Amino acid sequence: MVSKLDLSPMTKNTITDKAELIKEVAAIRKNQISIDNEELFDGIIALAVPITDSQGRFYSSLAFQAPVFRLPLKDAQNYIPHLRKTTKELSTLADE
Repeated sequence: MVSKLDLSPMTKNTITDKAELIKEVAAIRKNQISIDNEELFDGIIALAVPITDSQGRFYSSLAFQAPVFRLPLKDAQNYIPHLRKTTKELSTLADE
């Protein structure tokens, strides 16, 4: 699948190397957090965590993005525990 992707850079931080992208996806799966460090838009960061059902199957995600001049990535990472807590609460909706 990765071999078919167009990895043209959108910003100076865009991952354009297929091997690097594969490593990043593996890290996202392992850590259950995706971090966009100005990879799509200059000056914009984003964090996303998965929402899963009671069997651990992914069905959605919870994310936010912000301009770095208001919320630097380092500070944004302080919200990860809040995102995880909220996704646990949201995950109960999948089984209703």
